[in-house]
Amino acid sequence: MAKVRTAIGECRDCAGLIFDLRGNPGGVGGIASGIAGLLSSSEGSLGTMKMRSTQLKFAFFPQPESFKGPVVIIIDGSSASTSEVFAGGMQEIGRAKIIGETSMGAALPSIFQKLPTGALFQFAIADFKTPKGILVEGRGVIPDLEVRWNRKALLSGHDSQLDAAIKLLQTDK
Repeated sequence: MAKVRTAIGECRDCAGLIFDLRGNPGGVGGIASGIAGLLSSSEGSLGTMKMRSTQLKFAFFPQPESFKGPVVIIIDGSSASTSEVFAGGMQEIGRAKIIGETSMGAALPSIFQKLPTGALFQFAIADFKTPKGILVEGRGVIPDLEVRWNRKALLSGHDSQLDAAIKLLQTDK
């Protein structure tokens, strides 16, 4: 988190920020809230995780000298879990535009239980909904601007999704 905070701080005067979450399988949920706080001037929530007897809100709070410029997040079918919490929440609160392809739709927190045979059994322990109450599981985060990955362009040195994100930042002033 310290490296992200430093990087965002160094870009305080940048025209915009692009977060490339393609292929990101997720990670620690609290990091999503921490990054959101570095990009916001007011407090809010990226969504809610509901368990049987309790719920956890992915609340964020504005940090000193947060980044105020436009934010674009690139996602794809391999973006999952915490990356979906971050992208979906930032999209719904209007803080970021999402570009790319629909994410994996795998945002449920889970645990592993070792079976007597030695095999591991993974199961969900909660449900996740975006700030507007939308289930991400099985649906994914749907981009504001769908830009499909293009192998031919990539092989010739052009990343169509990144190019679209840069273009959006250049026109969103």
